[in-house]
Amino acid sequence: MSDWFRRQPKIGTSRLPNAPMPPLPMVPAPAAPVAPAAATAPAAWARSSTPTQLPANMQTTSARVVMQHFARSEVRHLGKREAELHAQVVAKLRGMYEFVNMTDAQLADVIKNMARALQSAQLTINFPTVGWFDRPNHYRVYKQMYERGDEVVTADDGARERIIKGNASNPAGTRDKVDAKVSFAPNVDTPGMQGVKRFMHTGNGELRGKSVLVSNAQFNSKARQIFAALNYGRRTGGCSTHYGPHYFVLKERFKHNAIYYMGDTFTPGMDHNSRVTYGFLPALILHATKDGLQDLINACYRSMTMQNTDRADLMVEAHIYDRIVFSEAVEEMVINRRKFHEDIRSQIYLAGRTDITEEQAVNNVKIFANVNRIRINWQDN
Repeated sequence: MSDWFRRQPKIGTSRLPNAPMPPLPMVPAPAAPVAPAAATAPAAWARSSTPTQLPANMQTTSARVVMQHFARSEVRHLGKREAELHAQVVAKLRGMYEFVNMTDAQLADVIKNMARALQSAQLTINFPTVGWFDRPNHYRVYKQMYERGDEVVTADDGARERIIKGNASNPAGTRDKVDAKVSFAPNVDTPGMQGVKRFMHTGNGELRGKSVLVSNAQFNSKARQIFAALNYGRRTGGCSTHYGPHYFVLKERFKHNAIYYMGDTFTPGMDHNSRVTYGFLPALILHATKDGLQDLINACYRSMTMQNTDRADLMVEAHIYDRIVFSEAVEEMVINRRKFHEDIRSQIYLAGRTDITEEQAVNNVKIFANVNRIRINWQDN
């Protein structure tokens, strides 16, 4: 057998005539030197137009990391006071007629039962009909005021400024001032938390009408809390009908790292000392009004179902430091059927709108729920 694979390859010869070599490209003659253009002065600029100049998807990722770090750190920080708070709750209960003669063991059972009832309560967000379903709803993410109102505007002196835009019902300056007061304790200035504060704080809170100026160029408007509430009273209209007759029920996991307050944080006197964690929710009674305390006892000790209310002092506000993507975060959407149709009819017959019918509005609800995989619960009450 011939050892063909060890032979040297034969070098073939082309049968085509030799093609002429293409000429080499000529080096272009040097052009006359051009004087550099005169430098133009940059446009007046005062502040960053976007948080750290990152694209939107990176802002979202950065915000989630910052918020989770902040929430977990604060939950651990506040958890160190649990023994102290437990003693204060015992003292508060002993001051009430029905608990005055209970032993420490009996009071411990009362507190344990209240904690269980509060932890099992639904975490909800109320919303109105108009603005949500009088038109097709294409929202995929629930945005808080800071993200919705984040704009870059031109100031009177021509400088570009970044603001958080507010409105009459929710002035951004007031909201920002209150949120800083109730959210940021002195520990945010410690070395481990300064980076977090850098992304979450708007700056010095300078007002621009109903808006607030963002003087901190690194502020990320996505890195602020979502406002929800704990429906401890099992109210059929959600925690507070002031924000609308319908509500979303959020998934269980959002409860654990939320920060809770007894009452609306707009209430005078609220600050970072008003915060309560999921681990010891009975401490809410320390910050309750007389009626709020009675509601907590009735709902969480006597297992009563409370009437619908729009009173701020009877709600348990929850701050969620996470992104609320509807398809991932919402279990159920509870719609008050009567109020829904009343609101749509009001738009048709009183506001004179011709771009909506009741059937279309109901279809808007169904499409939104189907796209985001949310269960609809139509309530007849």
